[in-house]
Amino acid sequence: MALTRSVLISLGTAFILMGHAAYADSTKPLVEDAIVVAEKYSVMEGAVTKIDSATRTVTLKNEQGETQFVASHAIKSFPQIKVGDHLNITFEIGVAVELLNSKGNIRKEDQTTTVTSAAPGDKPAGAVTNTTSVITDVMEIDKAKRNIAVKGMDGEIHVIHIKNKKLFKQIALHDQIKVIYFDEMKAAITAPKK
Repeated sequence: MALTRSVLISLGTAFILMGHAAYADSTKPLVEDAIVVAEKYSVMEGAVTKIDSATRTVTLKNEQGETQFVASHAIKSFPQIKVGDHLNITFEIGVAVELLNSKGNIRKEDQTTTVTSAAPGDKPAGAVTNTTSVITDVMEIDKAKRNIAVKGMDGEIHVIHIKNKKLFKQIALHDQIKVIYFDEMKAAITAPKK
């Protein structure tokens, strides 16, 4: 899955444009956990200290110092942002594995992107979720490490660590499985806590 990631943050209706996870190095298999949410990162967090309405520049302050960003015109609820509000942007990645009942030669990949945003008049908030579902065959099984190797649609081999022991025992060589890779970025500006 030699997919590239590009992230543009501009809070609003389409405030984040994001690609899929990058698997650039095809010489090393990528190990993923077969769980719903693998990891969650804080991308940006801080309190709004200054707003320049003319240039749509918002200044944030956190433990690392001050940061500025220019809000795009896609942010319809820009006037709702006030000094003292809190911005939080998080990024989650994960992998899920589903064992299929077929042993055919079906291989396919589906990609979807879902965008959600705050209701008009509310403070800016939203999420972008990218999901890639791949139906593929189990090429190798490593019982000692509880890993399986699958071939992606691009021909690259990906190693997946199966945390669920019960699921791992059910997987056999050449079984077909559905591997679901997903990433989600969420952003929200909230009023300060009273």
